[in-house]
Amino acid sequence: DNRFFEKCVCKPNLIDCPAGQVGVGESCDGKYASCQCDPKLVSCSSVQVGVGATCGGKYESCACSPTLQTCTKPYYGVGESCGGKYKSCQLDNARACRESGYTQTGSCNSVQTINKKCPYDPTYFDKCVCRGDLQKCASPLQGVGTACGGKYKSCKCPTKYKVCDCGKAAGASSCTWNGVTKYTSCKACCDDTCPSGTSKTYKGAYAGTTECGSKCYKCNCPYGTGPNFSGTPAGSSECGTCYRCSNTCSQGSLYPRCNYKDTQKKVATTECGNACYECIHNPDCDVRGTSCRKPYECNYNSCNICESCSYNYDCDATDKSCDYGCAETNSCGKCIKCSDQPSGGGPAEVYPPYWTQCCDDLGLTNCTIVHEPYDKCINTYGGDPCSIIQAECQNKGGNLVFSSCSNGKSFFLCDN
Repeated sequence: DNRFFEKCVCKPNLIDCPAGQVGVGESCDGKYASCQCDPKLVSCSSVQVGVGATCGGKYESCACSPTLQTCTKPYYGVGESCGGKYKSCQLDNARACRESGYTQTGSCNSVQTINKKCPYDPTYFDKCVCRGDLQKCASPLQGVGTACGGKYKSCKCPTKYKVCDCGKAAGASSCTWNGVTKYTSCKACCDDTCPSGTSKTYKGAYAGTTECGSKCYKCNCPYGTGPNFSGTPAGSSECGTCYRCSNTCSQGSLYPRCNYKDTQKKVATTECGNACYECIHNPDCDVRGTSCRKPYECNYNSCNICESCSYNYDCDATDKSCDYGCAETNSCGKCIKCSDQPSGGGPAEVYPPYWTQCCDDLGLTNCTIVHEPYDKCINTYGGDPCSIIQAECQNKGGNLVFSSCSNGKSFFLCDN
C-alpha cells in the first residue's frame, strides 16, 4: 500500500547555507532549498572595513580602516571619521584660533593694544587691553584724547590756566604739567593805563598802546583839536570840550635868527607838533683856520674850518703809469689801478670821484662844472661814439650825462 512508507529523508537538492547566510523556508538536517543574506549583517562606511562573514557587501561587523590617521590642531579631518580618525587631515589655522579662544581680528584703538595673539595665525587675537604707557590725570589735569580704564596718552591743564610772566595773582589756583606751572589768573607786570587824554574806550584816532599792549584811542575831537590842548574851544565830544592846539613855544622859538657862528638846537615842541629852537653858540666857529698842502690834508671841525693838518699816507703810493688810462685813484690823486681796455676805437673807463678830476684824467683844463661824485667817467675818441657809450652805460644800470669844458672839448659821464 503506497500510502505507507518507512521514513522521510531530506531531499537531495537541499544545500548548506555558508556563513553570513541563512536558509529560506524549512530546513532538513540544517539544509535548505535556498539561502539568503543574514539580515543581521551590516553595511560598512567608506572609512570602515568589514569583519567576519560577508554577504551582499555586508558584514557581521565593521571596524575602522587601519589606514586612517589622527588629526591634531591646527589640522582637521576631511570627510567621515571613524574612532576620531580620518582618511586625511587639512590645515585650518582660522578654525584652530577660534576654537582656542582667539576670536578677534583687525586692530585695537589708539589707547589699546593686543593682549595675546593666536599661535596658529597672528591676525587672530583674544582681546584688546589698555596700553601700558597710559597715565592717570590727577585733578585739575585733564586727559588728552580717548580714555582707557580711566587713563590717557597724556594730560594737560584746562584752558582756564595760563602761564604768568610776572607771577600768579592773589588767590589763583595752579596746575603743573611737564614742569610748567600755569595759574587761573596772573599778576599784572605792565601798566595798562592809557596816556593822558586817551582811552581804550574812546572812538577817535589810534593813539598807541599801553605797556601791556592794549590799544588807546584819542578823544573823537575835530582834526587838530583835543581835550588837553590850551588853544581856543573848538566844540565838544565824548570827553568834553575840544580845544585847538597852541603853537606857542614854552622854550625857544619856532624860527630863531642865528648868526653863522651859532647852531640851532631843538629845545621844545608845541602842542601842534612843531619844533622850537634856540641859537647855541658854536665855539668851533671862533677857531682861526689854516691851510694844508699835499701830502697833508685838512682836519675840519663842526664849523667846516680847517683846524689842523695830518699827513695823507695815500700820497706815498706809487703813481701808476698806464697804457690804457687810469681806472682808479686814491685820496691823494695817485693812480692805483690801470684800465685793462685799449682806448682805440671805443670808450675807455676811469673812476674819478668828481667831475673836475674827470676832466683832469681826460687831459682837459679849466673845467668849471663841479658836481656830486659819479661812478664812471667815459672818455671818447673820434667819430660818433654816442651809441656805443649809451649802450655801455645802460648795461651798467646808469644814465648817460653829457658835459663840456671851457676849452671846447666834451666828455661823457655814466651816472649810476
